[in-house]
Amino acid sequence: MTPQPAGHDAFDSGDFLALTTNDVEMRHGLLEIFLAEAPQLAERLSRALAADDSREVALAAHALRSLLASVGGRASFRCAGEIERAAKAGDLMAAAALHGELGESTELLRIALIAFVRGEQPSC
Repeated sequence: MTPQPAGHDAFDSGDFLALTTNDVEMRHGLLEIFLAEAPQLAERLSRALAADDSREVALAAHALRSLLASVGGRASFRCAGEIERAAKAGDLMAAAALHGELGESTELLRIALIAFVRGEQPSC
């Protein structure tokens, strides 16, 4: 088996193309939404973890997970789901332990998504 580069599943362009039904304008719009909302949701999650608020951690992780699903972010989607499950189980230590991984995978997604979308030319 060939080793995969680090972050190889951070962004799945095939998923993104399927989700956007090959609509270039939609992909550009989703990129802008992602760039605006992901940092806000990440901050919401960080604040909830700092406050030891398992309900808010679960809600923030769920909201972030939904956003990640819309842009083909497989690794970060999985990680946000694990954080959500841990928070719902009341295990904030596990949720906090995954927080850094979520940040890293989301940053890899951001970089790959920008490169992918900006490499396309929207039709007029």
